[in-house]
Amino acid sequence: MLSRIAFFLLFLVFLQGGLGNVYAQENQPSSFWASSHLGKELPMIQLKQWWQSKAPALNDTIPILMVFWMPKSAESPLLLETLNEWQNALSGQLVIIAVAGAGYHAVKSKLPDNLSYYVGIDTKQKIQTNMRISGLPYAVLTNAHKKIIWEGYPFAHHHILNVRVIKELLQL
Repeated sequence: MLSRIAFFLLFLVFLQGGLGNVYAQENQPSSFWASSHLGKELPMIQLKQWWQSKAPALNDTIPILMVFWMPKSAESPLLLETLNEWQNALSGQLVIIAVAGAGYHAVKSKLPDNLSYYVGIDTKQKIQTNMRISGLPYAVLTNAHKKIIWEGYPFAHHHILNVRVIKELLQL
């Protein structure tokens, strides 16, 4: 009888801790998903494989939105279509790069037909590891000088990223 009570109490503690973690994760600042890089320069983008024939031409006049994602994520279709909408709305004002941490064939099966942004394939997740990103999708937005001005989970209701927010941050 005592072991049943102990098990029940242990179960309640586990359940409360589990629910608390879900709440905490939802309400954590973006640093919960990665080490904060706000105000720092975006790390060098050295990917061996690009969906397009070559890497985007990056210069000191156009900001970058880099989004890290995995094809197996349930949010991938929404994310990839959203990036298309953003790139179309901000054409010539922003370069969007979606960095996939998976192989070519896994990426191919998830990409929309009318792709308007760049897709880099980083099977070894070097940039993601360098930035200590642990939750995906994860986005970083830079200004024209490649300093990170926004970072985090792009769909968080309390810290959302959308075209309006991007325009405000970049003063477009």
